[in-house]
Amino acid sequence: MLAYAVKRLLWVVPVLFGVTLVLFLLLQALPGDPARILTGDRTPTDQELVNLRVSLGIDEPLHVQYVNYLGDLLRGDLGDSYRSRRPVGTIIRETLPHSLRLAFLALVLEVAGALPAGMMAALRRDSILDRGAILISAIL
Repeated sequence: MLAYAVKRLLWVVPVLFGVTLVLFLLLQALPGDPARILTGDRTPTDQELVNLRVSLGIDEPLHVQYVNYLGDLLRGDLGDSYRSRRPVGTIIRETLPHSLRLAFLALVLEVAGALPAGMMAALRRDSILDRGAILISAIL
């Protein structure tokens, strides 16, 4: 049992690596230039764009950007928001309590609906009620 648990825990590393790689590549595939987005409505000079790209690190090759991204993640630095220009970690800390309350309420509502539906479906096995409960749970 311990060997199985250790094996499963060791799979966390490649899975997290894969997730970070996919997320990084998806962010790179987004349309638009972050430097131009950060300048807002005004038209920046070419030198301003170059300076901003250097400060953001997006002037580097893609593999260097990814290594820097991984290093920042390992240090707990999630960077700054392009929209608000505030640290992402701060934004998460501010909004996490609200997200947790919302998730808890959703869980309570889910259990409150799922338990009675599951009990009724179990009591009336293979009935239309059972099939309806299976269908609704599969959809939800």
